[in-house]
Amino acid sequence: LGHTGLEITITGNDRVAGDYWVIAARPETPDRVVPWQLEQGIPPHGVRRFFAPLAVIKWTNEAANDGLVSGKIIHDCRKKFHPLTEQECCCTFTVGDGKKSKGDFNSIQDAIDNLPADGGKICVLPGEHIANAEISQKRQIRITGCGEHSIVRPNPDKLSTPVFLIQNSQKIQIDQLTIVAFDGIGIEVTDIMELKMPSDNPNRLTGLKVSAILADQITIKENNILAGIHAIYVHVAEDNGGDNNINISYNKIGMIDKAIGKAAIFSIADAVLIERNRIVVIAAPDGNDPDDPTDPNDPGNGDPFDPCFDRLKAYQLGFSISFQVFRFMRYIFLYRSTGRSEKKYLAEGGIQIGGTSERVSIRENEIIGGKGNGITLGHVHKDDNQYLFRLNQMTYKYSPLYEISIEENLILQMGLSGISCLMSMENGESYVVVNDIIIYRNTIRFCARQLPENIGAVANKNHAYGGIVLSDCTNGSIQENIVQANGQEAGYPICGIFVMHAETLDFSSNSIVNNGLPFLNDEVLIQRGHRGGIVVLAAFKVATLSNLFSATKPSFDGVPAVKVHDNVVIQPHGLALYLLAFGPVSVVSNQFTSLDTDNTNIVSLLASAVFILNLGVSKDLLLFVFKNMGKTTPDNSKEKLKDPEAQKALIALQYLPNGKVMFAANQTTLDMRSPLQNLCLSSQLIASLDDVGFNSNQSECSSLLAILDNKLTFDFVLINTILFGVTIRSNDNRFSDGLTLTLFSLVSFGFMNTATGNQSTNCILPIGIKKAVNSNLVFDDDLCKDKKDG
Repeated sequence: LGHTGLEITITGNDRVAGDYWVIAARPETPDRVVPWQLEQGIPPHGVRRFFAPLAVIKWTNEAANDGLVSGKIIHDCRKKFHPLTEQECCCTFTVGDGKKSKGDFNSIQDAIDNLPADGGKICVLPGEHIANAEISQKRQIRITGCGEHSIVRPNPDKLSTPVFLIQNSQKIQIDQLTIVAFDGIGIEVTDIMELKMPSDNPNRLTGLKVSAILADQITIKENNILAGIHAIYVHVAEDNGGDNNINISYNKIGMIDKAIGKAAIFSIADAVLIERNRIVVIAAPDGNDPDDPTDPNDPGNGDPFDPCFDRLKAYQLGFSISFQVFRFMRYIFLYRSTGRSEKKYLAEGGIQIGGTSERVSIRENEIIGGKGNGITLGHVHKDDNQYLFRLNQMTYKYSPLYEISIEENLILQMGLSGISCLMSMENGESYVVVNDIIIYRNTIRFCARQLPENIGAVANKNHAYGGIVLSDCTNGSIQENIVQANGQEAGYPICGIFVMHAETLDFSSNSIVNNGLPFLNDEVLIQRGHRGGIVVLAAFKVATLSNLFSATKPSFDGVPAVKVHDNVVIQPHGLALYLLAFGPVSVVSNQFTSLDTDNTNIVSLLASAVFILNLGVSKDLLLFVFKNMGKTTPDNSKEKLKDPEAQKALIALQYLPNGKVMFAANQTTLDMRSPLQNLCLSSQLIASLDDVGFNSNQSECSSLLAILDNKLTFDFVLINTILFGVTIRSNDNRFSDGLTLTLFSLVSFGFMNTATGNQSTNCILPIGIKKAVNSNLVFDDDLCKDKKDG
């Protein structure tokens, strides 16, 4: 020991790291120690050392530089402390979790309750916060956090209660938070209205006592939200004057794949913007899916997919969900659908806009996965006394939507359709009316993956699935969308775009390709239902007879009932275009391709590629009828026409929309080069009670004539193109039939019929009272009666 030369050995099990030892160094007085108080047994004491972390440094031994060691600061651990005169910031209050962070409050609700009347800003510091925060009758509040570091989850005994509830409040913003509600709703925005019922008849609604404050200027942006039922639920009193101005943007949303899961974003409000959100349904890890970024071997503590997991107990024990948040956020950021996945989802997913909503814009969102639609329009009222109105004992379950814009969204891997009106109802058919809808530049792929079984057996004949499905719309514009590879289960009826009823439709520059699977053998069970690239069951200029007979001005306004321009449609099974219209139709510069005839549909047997029927009436046809009535009517006919009902009928006939059909510069192909035998009447059939202009088109029937498995395979199409009309002009067309067993390239029936300058493989047969047929060229004219004119 030092200069004394003493050697001291310390033994025993009482040594503790950090203890100090006092040793007597004088041999003559071994019991005398300094300080003397130690003789009475006080604890040893010595120099106390304190350490402050300055930084996390990564050291590097640079062998190539003579072993020089260099350091790089990864993280500066020093907390900055501003001068006491500069402590002011824009946060009215800060909220910490009491563990990782300390704030003015350790509760978000306490911070909300202590805000001044004019509102303020609440900054949620890093940590795991427990909250079922309620913002009621408030204004001008912003709650902001630190992104993934500020985690907010519900109280263990309120798992089904929204993490944030915004009621009857204005100018509220929630941003930069990570909100976790594995069994409930992340953020709910509502208005509470009190119903006033008369004492004499409590079933009759007389009025609403409306709160002084209704939802306005609610912003939910840049959050990470993990939810079990809804990530964001908005249901406000949108019909009580003014816009609601709801902004939901730049959120990363993950829906836990459970049967309780509904639409990730549900909204009933006016003036809503849903922009640039990424919405993904998080399914249980699938090690066989190469696109699944989750690791099936991750530790499963508190795994929401574990059916034995007791979440309530875990929350009560203070279970930290940071790992699950990291895991799920990684899934949301990294998951990409390539169409190879065979996931079957339980949660609905997607976005749903409820009835009565107006001026809703849904744009540039990514919507991936779910058993429902990517974007659903309309909703069913279920025991909602606040919004369910009865009239004459009849419940109106559906309400129209107005001014809906759906633009530049990416929709992938949905169980039902990419964009659809709500068309299923327990007791019958449903009709969701959308007035003024724009569907523009959306990409819809790999949807219609979980369709109901036995679709063809469903009594509701208006069901349809595929890319875009609308039940009833007015002024619909569907332009520049990519609708591809939807419906990859053999035998199921799939449509690229389906519209049940509409007034004024515009289909322009869409790519509608390979929706549904082709049939390559006879063993596939073909289910009945709507199939086609573009299918419009009814497009009318006048929706009801009551409007027609009470008309005081012409219904024709120069806008076509249906416009189909510059589309590329390739339909593996069924018609490329099916259109029933009551008004002018313009079909120009499209490419229509159908690969097979749908034998379950009689219309497809009549025309396998294009079918157009226009019920609009030619005014020349009315003139012809009136002239003949004048010749055959008795002398008292003028007296009969003075009858008011007869006058209404006469005016209504003159106000009927015309039925003009312009079919020009289209390329239509019926491609039957599959091993299956194809039989149909025609490739194209266009009929109208008015004029049909069929000009500068290229129409081809391609077939397979071969011996396969010692069996002759051939395809039979009686007529390439059939035209019916009061007046018909078929000029400068090319009809190509190739090896198809075809008798006529063109058959047309019209009162006045012109067929000039056409080229065809087989005979051309124009029929009419007045006709002009000349300058047609027929490749195989052996069977033609008039070889000169075809």
